[in-house]
Amino acid sequence: MKTRLLYLGISGMFLLTSLPALAGVAEWQRYLDSGTRAAEAGRFAEAEKQLKLAVSEAEKMGAKNPKLATSLNQLALVYEDEGKHAEAEKLFRRALDIREKVLGPDKKEVAETLDNLALCTAEQGKHSEAETLTQRALAIREKVQGKEHPDVAATLDNLAGLKDSEGKCAEAEELCKRALAIREKTLGKDHPDVAETLSHLAGCYAGQGRYDEAEKLYQRALEIDKKALGAEHPDVATDLNNLAGVYLAKGEVDKAEQTCRSALAIREKALGGEHEDVAESLENCANILRKKNQVAAAEQMEARARAIKSK
Repeated sequence: MKTRLLYLGISGMFLLTSLPALAGVAEWQRYLDSGTRAAEAGRFAEAEKQLKLAVSEAEKMGAKNPKLATSLNQLALVYEDEGKHAEAEKLFRRALDIREKVLGPDKKEVAETLDNLALCTAEQGKHSEAETLTQRALAIREKVQGKEHPDVAATLDNLAGLKDSEGKCAEAEELCKRALAIREKTLGKDHPDVAETLSHLAGCYAGQGRYDEAEKLYQRALEIDKKALGAEHPDVATDLNNLAGVYLAKGEVDKAEQTCRSALAIREKALGGEHEDVAESLENCANILRKKNQVAAAEQMEARARAIKSK
């Protein structure tokens, strides 16, 4: 289950200093805010460009400063969404090192970076390390922010995704329910973060063959994301992709194909034709087409998916 990574806008701290230094901080803040907005809108190429500029400006302020860690973290999140996991991991580790040394090991900013690094390592199949990092992030967040804070829910959600990928469905379900209760209470029932947890809980149900329950939750997540993010956002494509899998499991093959093609179209437009999520949709559509005995069409999609993955 792929977890959405959150982009956190950080306001600059303007201290009494020289005018050139203030100008540099202003430039850094402008690049950071511009890149963060672009990333939230799914414009990852633009986000990468702006956040690289933010990193460059922050590096002028010193190799061990919080602004540099923030810039590295944000750029790494963009790399994650672009499927550049190895590059993202390097930046997350660099940001973590800065934050631990400058802020101390038990700060919420450290927990944020631990969460993001955990998701990045999980994407690369390093599940044991990912779980260790997530457990550490959870301990920090509960201590510093309290057990009912939305950030605690985010970490619980991440941990649930890891448990689910390990086949520990019962543990994952309980973690999801706890995260969902916190998010609905603190953020409201129509927040995109609620949709994220609904999707994870639906995945738990689907893994147990509880497809009707899973479908209802995926549908609710889809409606939340459409309303909050727009109908062509990559997260909407993820919701559609999940629904297509449930429809296929229920034997509703035509519905599954239509939904999967919709997800593919959104991903191609939002992420570009060479993104790993496009490859995933192509493989899913091909699987559905094989169920319909449309072998030639399936093979074309599979060949395109292989070409994307080989790059």
